Amino acid sequence: MQERSLLPNSSFPYVVWTIWIAVAALLHFGPNALPKLLESATIQTAGIGLNVVTAQKTSPPTSSVHQSEIEQLRATQRVLVARVATLQNQLLQFQSVPSNITNADKNLVTAKMQPARVLGARHETHDSSLELLISLGKQQGLVGEELVLKGPGILIDQGEAAGVILDQLVSESRVLFGRIHKLGRWSSLVQPISDPDFRIAVRLVRSSALGPVWGATGILSGTGTGCEIREVSATEPVAIGDYVYTQPQLSTSSEMIYCGQVTHASIEPSDTHWKIQVSTVSHRDELPTELSVIQSHLSVKSSR
Repeated sequence: MQERSLLPNSSFPYVVWTIWIAVAALLHFGPNALPKLLESATIQTAGIGLNVVTAQKTSPPTSSVHQSEIEQLRATQRVLVARVATLQNQLLQFQSVPSNITNADKNLVTAKMQPARVLGARHETHDSSLELLISLGKQQGLVGEELVLKGPGILIDQGEAAGVILDQLVSESRVLFGRIHKLGRWSSLVQPISDPDFRIAVRLVRSSALGPVWGATGILSGTGTGCEIREVSATEPVAIGDYVYTQPQLSTSSEMIYCGQVTHASIEPSDTHWKIQVSTVSHRDELPTELSVIQSHLSVKSSR
């Protein structure tokens, strides 16, 4: 049984005309204030719509804010990946150790990020523009390498006076940038990880059904324009996208510092080691404005 519409299609135009005639009669014969009220309501409605459109056009772009939040989330994710992989490895070690073996003393090593401003990049040749800085320092009794160090690297404003020592790792937004290469009282030179002479022991962190797990170990080496990992045996599993972290046991840092991700991994049938390339943050054209020196502090906690 078909349903009948309340208004036949043929009568719909008459209904519309009837409504418009009723509105016109109300405006003509109704109270004198009614047209003004309708006009005022119409203007206010248009004004509200215009304000909404103007606010949408003049509102500041949020893409940069969102990008900063995304970068912070990515940095947090990389830290969590390293911790999960470490916990997975510790679980395997604990399962293989008899339960009656305990440690009387535990060495607790914590890492502290020491902020440092970037003063500029130093090259092999002497930079004459720094002579003014040296001359101003002489008036305060500071001379020579106390202010400006010789040699190539990234000059920062932290040195021995701030507790900085040689070979301490330096990060940018919790990503490995380099290490302290030369040290002065008030400043230091940072060797970027893309430098051809840079070397550090690293470990891959891979994805598995159980979550992030430790992978192969190797040597992260600078190439001048980027980084590569050497000495990874051909029998080890390697895949594009694997995370690369420092090995705390073989570095001055007590934590696993994120270095980058594997962007290329290839091997020939006759090769004994992988050819691996890694994306890093230190081979960009622009210099960062601030870096962090990773300082490790050791404290001993005795069990009671």
